[in-house]
Amino acid sequence: MTDNISNKSDKHINIKLLILLTIFLAIVFILTLNSRQLISGDETRVAGISAQTAIYGNWVKPELNGKDFLEKPPLFFWADAISMKIFGYNPFGARLPAALMAIFGALGVFIFMRKIKYSNIAAFSAAIILATSAQYWEYGHKSMIDMMLAAFIGVSILAFKAYCDADSTKEKLLYFCIYSLALAGGLMSKGLVGIAIPIASIGSYLFFTHVLLKKPEKWTTWLIFFSGVILSFIPFAIWIMILYKQAGYDAVYTVVWTNNFGRFTGTHAEHVEPFYYYLLKILGQLAPWTFLLPFALWFHFKQAFKKKNQTSLFLLCSLIVPYTMLSMAAGKRQVYILPLYAFEAILIGATIAYFYEWNKAIGDKFKLSILLKYLKILFPILFAITGIVCIVFSFIKHLDINWLFVPILLIISSIFSLILILKEKKWAMPALLITFALLFSSIDSVFIKNAKQKYSYVKLFSYVKSIKKQGQPIVLLQAHERLRGASVFYLKETVPEQNIKELQATIKSNKNLYLYNGGKKLILPEKMKFLKIVKSFKVGKKYQMILKLKE
Repeated sequence: MTDNISNKSDKHINIKLLILLTIFLAIVFILTLNSRQLISGDETRVAGISAQTAIYGNWVKPELNGKDFLEKPPLFFWADAISMKIFGYNPFGARLPAALMAIFGALGVFIFMRKIKYSNIAAFSAAIILATSAQYWEYGHKSMIDMMLAAFIGVSILAFKAYCDADSTKEKLLYFCIYSLALAGGLMSKGLVGIAIPIASIGSYLFFTHVLLKKPEKWTTWLIFFSGVILSFIPFAIWIMILYKQAGYDAVYTVVWTNNFGRFTGTHAEHVEPFYYYLLKILGQLAPWTFLLPFALWFHFKQAFKKKNQTSLFLLCSLIVPYTMLSMAAGKRQVYILPLYAFEAILIGATIAYFYEWNKAIGDKFKLSILLKYLKILFPILFAITGIVCIVFSFIKHLDINWLFVPILLIISSIFSLILILKEKKWAMPALLITFALLFSSIDSVFIKNAKQKYSYVKLFSYVKSIKKQGQPIVLLQAHERLRGASVFYLKETVPEQNIKELQATIKSNKNLYLYNGGKKLILPEKMKFLKIVKSFKVGKKYQMILKLKE
């Protein structure tokens, strides 16, 4: 047992662990993707843009209900559009790219932790902690760009460290290619933030290695660092040139300046929050594992500055420097720090593994083996009880019984795991891990589904479809982005839009029905009193109204 937090003698991937982790992640992120409808908000907007890309084939310029949407580069929209073409215009097709990127990000943590010489326990623990943290799990089940961005950022930073630690030229070339491609993926996912975070993390690590640890990297390492950044701009530059030819200078200016530098400086005011915003949200970032983060930070600070451990310094730079940078940015949302969760999980996983191995080396001083023995028996019992509660809750709330197979699987798996544990079979821990994955899927298909179904547009657009079948034209009236996106996704076509002035100009000849996003009360504003409500649906806290002109 060494005082290092990594295993310097072994960096090979344990294939059995990799397969087990992949199965675990597939259950957690894919099994129940279609169990609940899209949620009003970013999901319906992103799904609408992707659906329009798939339906109308405009792969260069993202559009939302026929109007330019240039806030983000198109990589996620491309992936989402392809997914919808293959799997259909449904929640599964819309969410699959984000789920796959969540799996990619967690597998990247496991693989690259091994490549930078962490133990199997550390790498596996970190991947499980990341996948089961509340917000990472949540955004892995949403049709949103942020999970793709987070995965590419995490892989790019870890691949660079793997390059630094690689022994052979062949390995170094492989990790450099992964580093460059991941940077390009981040840039094409959400713009300059996709490379700003890796640049800040890696650049600060190289600087502090020289200044604090007195272990300067070779000039070739700096060259590789900047070369990867330069190469990552090639796909982005090609897209920008094609966009310029198709949409002109204004579109390029919006993409490059307004939605990158403008958001950071505050000249493009959106989601503007104070500097300490993320500190107020810290408890929810990695729940239920957040309580372990202070111990992990203390441990790695000690390793970095007392024992001159470069890997610990690298992890601290990858978390603290971009965290500070994002806090300085004008625009803030909790999802913006999603790319940093991987490094929080790695810090915690490495710390757990270190103390577990240390405890074994000194003779199980804290009796962890006894504690784990009883926990292994307790957990499947609790999981089985949760499965029973899920089934009872489903009947009480009249939820879709087609998804009851998930909690039933949870109960069966719990019983099977308990039997294996009591008989001390070698497959007991893998079985318990699969049961743990089914626990998350059961919660998603029952409790989360029940909580989120009130934010769905399904009932509204089922009614709209019935109207359209009768030949009645529908127009969106002063629609916001979430409603515009939902219209394209559910109707599979763009829908005409009008504002109040345009409606008033054609009031005498107008026979349309209008889809209008109202307020928290079923009352029309004074300026719209010439319309009457035909039908209304409550989505979240607001009423969506079908209107027509008064006789």
